[in-house]
Parts: sequence; structure tokens; C-alpha cells
Amino acid sequence: MAVAAAGAPDDWPKGHYPLPERGDLIGQDDTVEAGAEETLLDLAREHNLGYEEIRRANPDVSVWMPGEGTEVVIPAQRLPPPVPREGIVINLAELRRYYYPEVEEGGTACRDLSHRHRS
Repeated sequence: MAVAAAGAPDDWPKGHYPLPERGDLIGQDDTVEAGAEETLLDLAREHNLGYEEIRRANPDVSVWMPGEGTEVVIPAQRLPPPVPREGIVINLAELRRYYYPEVEEGGTACRDLSHRHRS
């Protein structure tokens, strides 16, 4: 199945990224406000992050009671490993899996397979 790599990154489903024409960084960090009953772990799960990722991005935020309205950083920028971008690539250093599907001519795409993604 071929994938068209068109549209702005915001148009792509969560966990899918267009590859940049220059450089290797994909995705972008974001911020959200914690709800009254949300823990940092709830936000991590919602954004397909692991415990270590969310803690490193928010060292001064309580894991269990961030507090309503607390700004939480969602670290979503990735640096895929420097290997051929074909099929499934496992990056052991960051505990992530990437999938590089076949794309239409001139297009590039990457999917982060590390966690269960919700559209």
C-alpha cells in the first residue's frame, strides 16, 4: 500500500509524520493543561508517552497531582536513527519502533509504532 505524503503535519493522524526535506527531526513538542482529576501518567498515556519521557519533560510537575491548569510539556519531537528508511526500524536507545511505508514518488512518511495510537 502506498502512502501519499501531502498535507501539513497537523493533518496527519497521531503518530504519523512527514519526513523533513532537510535534517532528521520529526514531530514537534507541545503543551497541554492538566485537568482537575488528571495525573501526569494519564496525560502520558493519552499522548502515547512512557513514564520516563513525561517525567524528563516535566521534572517540576507532580506525577500524581499536577493540578488543574498546570502546563504540561508533551515531548513529541523525535530523531529517528540514521539507518535506511525502509520497513520497520527499532531504535533500542529510545525504546521506539518506526515504520517507513512505501510512499508515492517524491513523498516520505514515518509512523511511530512504539505505543498504541488513537486517531
